[in-house]
Amino acid sequence: TSQALRISEVCAMKWRHLDLAGGRYEICEHVIWPRVQGRPAKLMPGTKTNAEAYLIPLWQNVQAVLKGMMKAATGDLIFCNDVGALLTYRQIQYAYNRAFEKAGLPHRSTHVCRHTGSTLFLDQTQDLQALQQLGGWSDQQMPQHYAKIRSQRAEKAMRAAEERKLKIVKANGQTC
Repeated sequence: TSQALRISEVCAMKWRHLDLAGGRYEICEHVIWPRVQGRPAKLMPGTKTNAEAYLIPLWQNVQAVLKGMMKAATGDLIFCNDVGALLTYRQIQYAYNRAFEKAGLPHRSTHVCRHTGSTLFLDQTQDLQALQQLGGWSDQQMPQHYAKIRSQRAEKAMRAAEERKLKIVKANGQTC
């Protein structure tokens, strides 16, 4: 979630593109899941929206998790099934559904994690250009969308706080 990546890019992640010493990962492939059942998923070069690869910095907690996973790695893919092959989209969605259910949340698509990660990143950094780079967007349209959501959320919270303001009550029961 915190990295705000597309699930198709996460599932294509390979150990050889991970630089734990530098704390970053090179997004250079993505997975295409066929809409016809029975056909295998394919790795494709580049990102989902751009042929060019790009580097993303990794949060320290993400680095720690990957470091732990690396000890048990048997193949090149970071996230794979028991035989080292690409995950099917159904496997991924099932895992998300179980996690959401355990957390008491309604079922969502995997893309909700990209939105959540983007919003959290902007909340923590206030840096639209960094969000654009992290998300792999070619322009500022999507980062601006997250800034607008953040602004709307801040205004809503402020209005709710105003409604809950303390009222000074006089001895006779009147409010000031």
